[in-house]
Amino acid sequence: MERKVILDTNIIHSTRTDTSGMQMLLRLVKSGFLKLVIPEVVAREYLTKRVTESKASMEKVISEARKLKNSKVYGSDYSLSSIESSISEAIKDIEPSFHEWASQEGIEIYKINNTSIEDIFNDYFLGIGAFKKPKSREDFPDAVILDCIRKLSTESNVYVITKDQHLSGCCTRLNTITVCTSLDDLFEENDIKEAIIDLDSVDGRINSILETLESSSANISIQEFISEFKREEYLEKGFLYDSIDLPYDLKEIVDSSDNWSVQAEISGELDFNDLYVSKAKFLGGNKFSLSTNMECLLELHVFCSPETYETLPYEYRKKLECDEELIDGEEHISGELRGYLESNIVIDAIDLNINPHALEVHLSYLGQDRCELEVEVESINLDIISL
Repeated sequence: MERKVILDTNIIHSTRTDTSGMQMLLRLVKSGFLKLVIPEVVAREYLTKRVTESKASMEKVISEARKLKNSKVYGSDYSLSSIESSISEAIKDIEPSFHEWASQEGIEIYKINNTSIEDIFNDYFLGIGAFKKPKSREDFPDAVILDCIRKLSTESNVYVITKDQHLSGCCTRLNTITVCTSLDDLFEENDIKEAIIDLDSVDGRINSILETLESSSANISIQEFISEFKREEYLEKGFLYDSIDLPYDLKEIVDSSDNWSVQAEISGELDFNDLYVSKAKFLGGNKFSLSTNMECLLELHVFCSPETYETLPYEYRKKLECDEELIDGEEHISGELRGYLESNIVIDAIDLNINPHALEVHLSYLGQDRCELEVEVESINLDIISL
């Protein structure tokens, strides 16, 4: 049967169209092993959020630029209207660029008009399927996504990538469906992993580079590069709900909270000598990615009702204390926990003909002027350790 991957809204928000995870997925798509499907409702939610966030950022930029203008920093030639016009045009291009990208990459946008409205309304009144209770209007987007999943699963082996616990539970009750919480989890599925190995083995040079990137000498080079050139990027990183992996016993209680209700920040110094490099991947072209993690101390902040706090397991109530009562009956709860700081690093401009020793030399010069390799810390996430 054909294999199809369906992305939920929370996944495409974090994965976007330009990350290494997406590039790895598209490599599998281009090989013909997988077909990527994005439900239209997911695409619309993604685009709406991007446009809304971009407009909010533009307002901040214009506000700060106006302050500079008023203080004569830029002189009389400075034009606020040209900046605003330029950013506005870029925001208008978000949606057409997305659809052009999807078309070029052979991605299917599953149209909303394919939805079985009668089936969805039956679930709506009964409070079943994607609806957590009867007449729960807020669950309509998930119901449309689930209808798409149901239809495709009758003709294909479907992989659903979602962090939504309820949607995940609905999917696991259907046949020919595998649920993953991230693209990395998808890549660890046996048949997907074998497909990646087969793709890499077509060119023996790729396997040699992957082995070098996962070697102990490369690990040391990455440690030194991050410690010297990216330290502040790690230490000053703030984390919102989308970039925090909570333990299950904590997640199921605060899972209904919005993105601003759970936040975290690094507490204290980081020992970059403890950073561990793993899972090198070939992304196509001359790009490779590396997964890294290191243990850290963090300060977790949760904004919730007193009733929600009382439902937390005793171990968390010992660690997370109420220190401030807020408006609307909420409380600010905070405390120190341990977790793993996980990041994804993309290395570009690796010559596929390079020998392992020469690559090790290049890696030892990461960040230096003489180094030909381009390195980007693509994402940093927190995985909190269960108590």
